[in-house]
Amino acid sequence: MAEPKKLHIAMFPWLAFENLPENAEATIDVPYHKIPYLKKAHDGLQQPMSHFLETAAPDWVIHDFAPYWTFKLQRSEPEHFIVPPKWVPFPTKIAYRLFEAKKIFDNYEENDSGVSDWFRFKTLLSGTEALAVKTCREVEGEWVKLLGELHNIPVIPVGLLPPSIQESSDSKDSSWDTIVEWLNKQEKESVVYIALGSEVQPSQEDLHRVGFWARAIRVALLLGSKEAKWLRSLLSYQQGLIARFLEEKQAGIEVPRNEQDGSFTRDSVAETLRLVMKDEKGKIYRDKAKEMTTIFGDRDLQYRYIDKFVEFLERKNHLTTAMSKWVINKSAKDHATRQ
Repeated sequence: MAEPKKLHIAMFPWLAFENLPENAEATIDVPYHKIPYLKKAHDGLQQPMSHFLETAAPDWVIHDFAPYWTFKLQRSEPEHFIVPPKWVPFPTKIAYRLFEAKKIFDNYEENDSGVSDWFRFKTLLSGTEALAVKTCREVEGEWVKLLGELHNIPVIPVGLLPPSIQESSDSKDSSWDTIVEWLNKQEKESVVYIALGSEVQPSQEDLHRVGFWARAIRVALLLGSKEAKWLRSLLSYQQGLIARFLEEKQAGIEVPRNEQDGSFTRDSVAETLRLVMKDEKGKIYRDKAKEMTTIFGDRDLQYRYIDKFVEFLERKNHLTTAMSKWVINKSAKDHATRQ
């Protein structure tokens, strides 16, 4: 017979305030008008609880409503974010780098808008009935499933939202025509397309480094945000978790960066680019990236996701309308019965 596990009890100093009765620990111990002082006493446990969670590393934290700050303490240091979370049920090495984790805490602080970004997110999520995510199950199926399980609401992939043929045609301009003309003159597999993302603002020094390694290994460089069917490899400059996801899928590789500030060197970029573009060891990345383009480029597949999302909205609306009519009819019948 297995030996029963021991129960360890941790004691914390209870900062009872002068407005509370002696030995008051719960709402039942105090009159209603003094409950706010009890909550204030709970807030006094934040520091000792933080120390306990950092040293004990419990699997679960079960708490009442008053210590609202508990969720912050469970991962209260940047170092807590540089390892994959335990609640991911499948193998993965995806996690933040230290320089990225440090920026996360900015989201918890109130900014000039009057509230924190985290407050906006959790408040919005508390009233959300479904989540629409720009992805597809063929690429991130297990993550989509996990997201729905974590929030206990439907998660609907809407595909990668490719522009329509008509939209692509209408959006062409003289600069894009010039780029296409230039691309058509380049040798096969001689151009590297770097997607910086819509909100990335690289420094002038970063751009100089990028230009340097492009010249060093004799490849042409194209910066922007448009699709290019000539390209075989994708090199992620930002969006760290996405870059690590692609690397885990062996469809890309991340440039080594300084863990403290995220900077990279000319040599590290040149070596990484040489690997994915030319070296035999990088063939697996080129092949996997090519496989993934069949999913990204499948417009019919992506449009079907949009259709399914529209169907979900219509079905949800019909169900809500039907439920509303049922409630109204039931209320009317109940009222008539009481007459």
